[in-house]
Amino acid sequence: MFFAFGRFHKPGDFIGARLRTGTWLKTPGLTAYLALSGGKLENLALQEADLIAIELLMDDAWQETAFGGYSAPEVNAEPYGFCHLRLDENRTAAELVVLAETNPSPSAYQSPVLGEALSDLLRERPDVSQITLDAGAVSEADRQTLAGLDLRQGQNGVWQVVYDEPEPEAVPGVSGQPSEAAPGNEGQAAADNSWLELSVLAESEAVEAITELFGRYGYNQGVVIEEAVLPGPDGGAVVDAQALVTVRTYIPATPEACGGINKLEEGLFYLGKLRHIEPLQVTERREEDWANAWKEFYQVHRVGRRTIIKPPWQAYDRQPDDLVVEIDPGMAFGTGLHPTTRLCLQLMEDRLDPAQHHKVLDLGTGSGILAIAAGRLGVPYILGLDTDEVAIRAARQNVTLNGLDDQIEMEAGSLAVEKGEGGFYSFPEEAQRPPAILASKRPFDAVIANIIARILIALAEPMAQALRPGGLLITSGIIGEKAGEVGAALESAGLELVERREESDWVAFAHRRR
Repeated sequence: MFFAFGRFHKPGDFIGARLRTGTWLKTPGLTAYLALSGGKLENLALQEADLIAIELLMDDAWQETAFGGYSAPEVNAEPYGFCHLRLDENRTAAELVVLAETNPSPSAYQSPVLGEALSDLLRERPDVSQITLDAGAVSEADRQTLAGLDLRQGQNGVWQVVYDEPEPEAVPGVSGQPSEAAPGNEGQAAADNSWLELSVLAESEAVEAITELFGRYGYNQGVVIEEAVLPGPDGGAVVDAQALVTVRTYIPATPEACGGINKLEEGLFYLGKLRHIEPLQVTERREEDWANAWKEFYQVHRVGRRTIIKPPWQAYDRQPDDLVVEIDPGMAFGTGLHPTTRLCLQLMEDRLDPAQHHKVLDLGTGSGILAIAAGRLGVPYILGLDTDEVAIRAARQNVTLNGLDDQIEMEAGSLAVEKGEGGFYSFPEEAQRPPAILASKRPFDAVIANIIARILIALAEPMAQALRPGGLLITSGIIGEKAGEVGAALESAGLELVERREESDWVAFAHRRR
């Protein structure tokens, strides 16, 4: 995989990657294609002056004035390649200036590292229309390799990007001319409450990258991940690990949507060069028909030993020890099917004790599934927080559906304002402000947080401070490569690890406040 420096949102993440890459570049005998001072790319041994220049290039890529990064099996692993491309002022042209790899290819054009970097560049920056790759003679094999990325050879080492965007009028449910700019995440629904459902089928290894891409365009960065299910015991269902995964998002059906869909399709096109991704499907939905859209895929399924996740439209014969949680996800994107939610629910079954944990905070409640499960376990009081008003409305409806209004309150906001981070799944500061009720309910006996790793790290201190001494923290939503960073942040905040669980590439923790 290719890890672009510009996507590291914290200085510590970038510094670690920069050090790893710098150390690897000092490997004895390592050669690289270099054009650090302009001119043609030549395959040369790296000198001390080259390494200093490359370190400056890494800084440029982190500041997103250029595009570069390293290839590795995972983000914290030793690199096997490095690539840097200089961008022009308009960000419409790129020029290859450094390419290094552990096992050199027959030519720079056929380098898998270059292929990963170019696929990533064209997905990240769809406005790039030409790329300079002046690395010597071009063979027929070179041309075929780059043709696979939809690059066509021009003159003087310049390759043209020949991706053809779909015609805007092909998008259903949208009239008028598209805007040049992609729709903002804060965009409002069209006056007739029409929405566009965007979905793709993809292999599981592509889901994380698609989620990040969809998060840029979807309403409030909401993304649905639907794993295929098979009939399971007790009338439930189990996840089919071999099947393709469906990823969905929703955008308002406005004229501006066309431009965003075109950019999103282009990003999927280049990502599809690395992983199997089927064509984007666009379906018009009216808001009042939202529940029917969910009914197509959402079934009863068992999570852990006792928890049953059940949509209101499905019948289920309750067993004596079952904890039945009824969820109508609506637009809140929380169904219990994703491994991160399953890990949370399993840890809650084993670790959450109503005799000790009288007050629980569900941070990033989404559809309210974890808060409702805590209520079913017998916790007397649960407060759910989310920065998305749409999620809070859906969560309140689900609390009422389960008859738990006396135990659960839902409020918009967070524990603290995460300033200056950017990236997907970020919300305006106003949406993150702690609600007034929070101060009167602290400290909590337990906090449950199923959110992404970056925000868990940013909120490690506030989560610890919200707990009483000896209180329980359950965290999930952590991709495996980020687990070490999350664990270190929680430990620094005064939390002691009790248990770690894993499913697929996902990790969940249980910690105790010292």
